[in-house]
Parts: sequence; C-alpha cells; structure tokens
Amino acid sequence: MKKWTFFMLLIAVLLFGSVIGFNLFKQQKIAEYLANRPEPEFPVTVTTVKPVDWVPVIEAIGFVEPNQGVTLTSETSGVISNISFASGSQVEKGQLLVSLDSDVEKANLKSSEARLPAAEAKYKRYQGLYKKGSISKEAYDEAEASYYSLAADIESLKAQIDRREIKAPFSGVVGIRNVFLGQYLQPSDSIVRLEDISLMKLRFTVPQTDFSRVSIGQDVDIFVDAIQISRSKVLSVRLSQQSAFRVV
Repeated sequence: MKKWTFFMLLIAVLLFGSVIGFNLFKQQKIAEYLANRPEPEFPVTVTTVKPVDWVPVIEAIGFVEPNQGVTLTSETSGVISNISFASGSQVEKGQLLVSLDSDVEKANLKSSEARLPAAEAKYKRYQGLYKKGSISKEAYDEAEASYYSLAADIESLKAQIDRREIKAPFSGVVGIRNVFLGQYLQPSDSIVRLEDISLMKLRFTVPQTDFSRVSIGQDVDIFVDAIQISRSKVLSVRLSQQSAFRVV
C-alpha cells in the first residue's frame, strides 16, 4: 500500500513538472523570438509646412430674396378686359397691369356727372333764396343734401372704377402672368408676382454661440452653386423667434 501511494505521488510530480517545464520552455522561445525580431518599418509622408494667414469663418445656408415682393390680386371680381404687361417685363410704380370690365360703373359715373351741375346750381340758388327768407329751411336742406349726395356718389363710382384697375404698387419685375383676357377674376385669384430686385437681400441664421463673432460691417462672401457672386456687408443683426440670430 505504501509503494502504491509512493508511485502515485511520483507520477503526479512528474506530470506537474512536465507542464511547468513546457511553459517555461515556451516563454523562453517567445522571448528569444521577440529579442531577435527586426524593428518594424512604417511609411512616412513628408511635406513642407508653410505659414499662411487663416481667417475664421462661419458657414451658413441662406436665402437670396428681393428687396420686396408681392403677389397681385384683385379687390373685386369681374371679367378681365385688358392686360397691359408681358411676363418677365419691368414695370413702374403706378403702371396699369390689368383692367376689369367697368362699363356699367363708367356709364353710371357719366350719368351722375351730367346731373351734378344742375344739382350744384339748385343748391347755390336755394342758398341765396334761404338767406333772403324766400324759401324754408327744409327746402334748402333738401337741395344741399341732394348736391352733396350726388357728389359723394361720383367719388364712390370713381373709387369703384379705380379698384377694377390693378396697378403696380412699386417698381419691379413681374413674373409669369396667371390670368387671360376674358377670364372671370375672383378676389383671391393670383394675377402675377411682382418683385423689386433693385436691392437683393441674403437671409440666413447662425447659432447663438457664434453671435458674438458677427458684427455690422463685417464681410460676407456669397456663393451660389459653388460660384462666388459677390461680397457684401452685414447691414443688421436681429434676434428671430426661433432663438437663433438672423443676419441680413
């Protein structure tokens, strides 16, 4: 029994010793390989560094828009009787662009204007007679009311005719017209787009953290489709409703 135990212990010692010896041998060979391995080579790119002036910029996407623009519509409805502009043309402030049929209003205006001299003469005659006490106050008041009522009707008819003539509110360039001769125009119908391009504005936003870097008179480089079109100046700085600062 003692011999069997001795042999078992001897076998265990030999097994553990062989494992430890193998690990020590492996570590020695790895150390020899790493010690004799040549140093690795890495490619290096060499370039010449030159000092240059660097100006910090703030990049932003904006919109180029005209000085002012409006889509013209009519205040009243009616049939278009005349179109006095061509698409893409330059128009001046007050220039007649579209006229609606106003034959009825013009006829009523002529009738009222024809009756105005007689009403005025009657009013002045009654005024003199009333001062002399030849007529009553009621007759004089009726003549006065008739004259001023007719004069007011004439002004109303002129205003109606004027509202049926759509004119340019300012000078600019018109776009493509959306109406045609003989078309029945409603007050909400679009006639044409009018824009004043004598002065173009660039509207863009910058983050609030960069607001301190923006100042009035600062240069702004404008690029459209990767082409620089102009250099402008910052004219004004204001805070928009989205808590982002807008520069124009």
